[in-house]
Amino acid sequence: MRALADNMYTLFQNSKMEGSYFLLFAISLVVLFSVNERKNKWLALYPVAIVVLVVANPVTVWLLSLVFPVLGNYGQLIALIPLLIYIPFAATELIVSIKNSRARVALFLILLFLISVCGNLFGLFGGDTKIEENHYNDERKQIIAYADEASRNGALILADDEILPFITNYGDNVPILYGQDIMMFNSDLGILDRYDDGIIAIHNMMWDKTENFNSITAMAYAYGCDIIIVRRFDRARIFEGCYDIDLQTENYLVYKVRELR
Repeated sequence: MRALADNMYTLFQNSKMEGSYFLLFAISLVVLFSVNERKNKWLALYPVAIVVLVVANPVTVWLLSLVFPVLGNYGQLIALIPLLIYIPFAATELIVSIKNSRARVALFLILLFLISVCGNLFGLFGGDTKIEENHYNDERKQIIAYADEASRNGALILADDEILPFITNYGDNVPILYGQDIMMFNSDLGILDRYDDGIIAIHNMMWDKTENFNSITAMAYAYGCDIIIVRRFDRARIFEGCYDIDLQTENYLVYKVRELR
């Protein structure tokens, strides 16, 4: 259940990479209810019920994942929230409710600006709407460049959940011990049978690297990992087991096995 909650939180955080459309969606529901309560009441309540009872409810999501293993990809459940339908529909309803033509044009321009601000002004300010955790910044580019170079030398890489999405999204087919799919509900859905108990144990221990890093390095070495990339953590040492720090940045540590396979 902890892995499920972490996965839900991570996906919500990552959604901010695309702007504040969840906030705009919430506003659209208020607009629909306010413009015509009788007509739009149930239309506005439907997505609220979907979010509260299903999408944002860890217990429901967990039960669904047991019945339908394919729903191990939590991102599929997000599709139940009709963001791209409700936002333009609410904007249209609001504009139509205005009788004065000049006011209607002014409102249209205001809504157009609001929607663009909630995104990234149509790409003109790429990345400016992202929270810091989701920026693909120079530091992360350095890490990805290192991973790409190591992979060209045949290295297998272990990465924690914080940097893993950047490696899979921006890396050049970097060989990794496990992918982002391992974040799905503690990987016990059958759909993830390709991960054995040892790999799942490594992933779970990554949540507390301060206490578990010695065990992580021992198991990573047994699985043939040449590189371990993690966010800085308390009491990190310049060497651990068969690995030494090969690269340090402000927020990340990159450990390399003493003898690449």
